[in-house]
Amino acid sequence: MPSNAAVQENFQEDRKAEYRAFVASISDSDCFGDDIWHCDRLKKHPADRSCVLHFVNVPEQFKEAAKYFIVLKLLGGMRVSSARQHVIRLIWFLQFLELQGEEDALYCCTSSLVAGFKAYLDENCTKEQVKNGIWQVIKNFFDVMQGWEGRKLYNHFAGNPFVQPLHYDEKLIPPFVERQLDRLFLMPEIQLHIRAAYWIMRLFPTRVSEVCAMEPDCVKQFDGHFVLFLPSWKQNGGYNQAEMRSLHIEYEGIGKYLIDLLHEQQEAQRALSPYLTENQRGLLLAYKKAWYRYGKWAETVVRKHNVLTATPNHINVFFKRYCEMYGVRDENGILYVLKSHMLRHNGITDRLAEGFTIEQIAHMTGHKNDQMILKSYNHLDLRPEVLTEKQRLVLGESDEPSPVMFHGRILSMNPQTEARLLENLRAHRVRGGICSDITGCKCDMQACLNCRYFVPEIEQIPFFEEQAEAWRIKAVRFKAFPIIQKNAAANAALYQEAVNKMKTYLEVTGDEKNS
Repeated sequence: MPSNAAVQENFQEDRKAEYRAFVASISDSDCFGDDIWHCDRLKKHPADRSCVLHFVNVPEQFKEAAKYFIVLKLLGGMRVSSARQHVIRLIWFLQFLELQGEEDALYCCTSSLVAGFKAYLDENCTKEQVKNGIWQVIKNFFDVMQGWEGRKLYNHFAGNPFVQPLHYDEKLIPPFVERQLDRLFLMPEIQLHIRAAYWIMRLFPTRVSEVCAMEPDCVKQFDGHFVLFLPSWKQNGGYNQAEMRSLHIEYEGIGKYLIDLLHEQQEAQRALSPYLTENQRGLLLAYKKAWYRYGKWAETVVRKHNVLTATPNHINVFFKRYCEMYGVRDENGILYVLKSHMLRHNGITDRLAEGFTIEQIAHMTGHKNDQMILKSYNHLDLRPEVLTEKQRLVLGESDEPSPVMFHGRILSMNPQTEARLLENLRAHRVRGGICSDITGCKCDMQACLNCRYFVPEIEQIPFFEEQAEAWRIKAVRFKAFPIIQKNAAANAALYQEAVNKMKTYLEVTGDEKNS
């Protein structure tokens, strides 16, 4: 999410040379006086084709002030795409000022003129949200540009008359809509690259910009399963080099569908690669322009101007278009507008509901800590049934001492509470205690069993038999989670192998004694 509050710097007359030098540093060819700035060095990812700023429509008498304002916003950490929106919104006001015919219009901005501008917006702009954004940008312009030409600018835009309309929490896709979307994006009529983008974001909470920047060789086979490599710029402290995340996928069920989809997209990318520009050939989501006519996609001739790579805006436009075409509606019958970032909110919330640990989710998302996950992406408050289930797992009083194990019994905990704890699907008795969540354990508890140097104790046969049976039961109970189920079955086999080894040893030694 772009931030314009990272560094709030006001205009300083004596730093004009520094501001101009900054513009030259973000591009090889542009200078401050140009009306079009190509900010190639501020790209956040390879698929970013929006790093261009246009000042052509800014009235000449205000152009220099507008440029310095945008430079200050870029220096403060604002993304180029957001800066472009600032220019567009600022133009509304500057063109209105030009109509007033005042030479010193910025310094003659009175409350009556501001009231006239409000009436001008009401007459020429229909969307309340857009008018709200225009007003905010103008207020910020007067705040930042204090001291322009050595004079004070009076800001009469403090109170925003256009209130941002309130919406229900539209970051999370309701289950009723989610089921429709899943059915829709399984349909072969949906363009291949759009289906691939949807299912990557549906299955792994990632940003659309990262999906658009995926490389053609992003999926590889490893040790009986597949690994998907996703680039990340947002959380790596800088944007020049991507940080790669590796996500493991079992080749079964919906995982198999995604892998097959990615292989199909790889073939399409190879076929279209000769028609792509050099900087687009390293991107996976290549597609050929198509037109939807008479209920189907019309075939087009493959030419250079017809072959492109997907951008975040392109993905969102087609998400919206497909929802309209196939009538995806909410429970009130209103057409649903799907935005790519909603899938990230759903993905993280779903995993919190399923009991994934913060560390596991952070590995998928690329977050460095739990702040964003818990504060911005956690919507469990909208799922009361999940919270109720979690509350049932809360055992004992908050002021009870921490339980400890002694001869298989939990001290400071009554037998009923102990039994309830061990009934937890994710709890498991281990030597010396109870692991309350085996799915979040980072240690390989079965590492010794897998080692050829491990020698089990004969006296521990009952323990190993108990463990083998416990893991077999968990393999059945975790059938909805293929990776955990596979791990549980493997653990059961390891314990059973140890049991077989010890019993074979007893049989051999018994035969030797008898002989």
